[in-house]
Amino acid sequence: MSSVNWKKLKYTQSTAMLRHAARYDDTDQDVQYKNPFLDKSRTHLNTRLSHSSKFETGREAAERLRNRVKEIDAVEPPQRVRKDRVTAISFTVSAPEGLQPEQEEQFFNIVYCHLTEKAGGPENISPLYIHRDETHEYVNVNNTGKDPEKLGTIVTSRVHAHCTAVPYVPGKGVNAKTFMTRSAMRDLNRTIDKSCKEELGIPFLSGARQPYGRSVEELRSASEQARQRMEVEEIEKKKEKAQTELEDIEKEIEKTKAQSKTEKEKASAEKSRAEEQIKSARESASRHKEEAEKAKAESEKIKSETESIRNKMEELKSRYSSLAQKYNSLVKTFNGLLKKATALGLAVGEKIQEIHQEQWHDL
Repeated sequence: MSSVNWKKLKYTQSTAMLRHAARYDDTDQDVQYKNPFLDKSRTHLNTRLSHSSKFETGREAAERLRNRVKEIDAVEPPQRVRKDRVTAISFTVSAPEGLQPEQEEQFFNIVYCHLTEKAGGPENISPLYIHRDETHEYVNVNNTGKDPEKLGTIVTSRVHAHCTAVPYVPGKGVNAKTFMTRSAMRDLNRTIDKSCKEELGIPFLSGARQPYGRSVEELRSASEQARQRMEVEEIEKKKEKAQTELEDIEKEIEKTKAQSKTEKEKASAEKSRAEEQIKSARESASRHKEEAEKAKAESEKIKSETESIRNKMEELKSRYSSLAQKYNSLVKTFNGLLKKATALGLAVGEKIQEIHQEQWHDL
């Protein structure tokens, strides 16, 4: 569905609306949005159209429009000023079905020109903020006119734009009631539709009718309720399917029980045979265990005897080493004595020879 959505704004609401539309471009803080479908990673794709070359924040635009209301009131004062006086109109426009991405800027330029004309001039309107960061899937809850089969279907939202204007009516000043009539809304839609057909070759109006007085938030809420109803219906269908499957499973279980009775009897006989085999195996294992324990005892005995022999061998080895040391010591002593005896023998020999020579000399 494509048509211009109008919303009346009181004095304090216009600033909040414009700051939101401008994505709070007057602050560096990380703003948390209530809209769960707003994707901040795509906010840099948003653009804006303005009649001024000077950049204007959302807060500045709201302040300019409030000052414009004061200017108009000074020239064409209202008969009475109510506390809940409507001093601004918010416009929301979605791209029509079939609009190509490369045609978006041209389309919104067309819309902005007609909105500016409706507002009575650039001084009475804010920049047009084009949002590409809120595309999401939703349930179509509107009367779809030429395509009633689309009612209740899941569709993807389109690129849309917001702007705010002072509801100026020549001769009546700021007058939202006269500015926002059914005929004025109808004429604006038809004018935009005509320009789209002539310049873009596609219609703006699809034949669908948007319920009068329903805001974007109300439509979003209705869409969410419709989505929840569809989810409940889907759950009920799944529940019925699961119930049918459960009944089939129960039947299969009964069939399996009947078939398994014979199998159970066979299994019982097999169990008895298996128990006998297990008993025999246990007895055989017990015998093997006893034999193993005996073998283990023999092995321990042999190990003990081997250790005893090893100890005796170590003892004999130690004794042999001691005897060898003593033998070496005796050999060393004997060699020493032999050396002394040899030396003594030589000395005695020499002495005897001297005695003989002396005797021989005396003769």
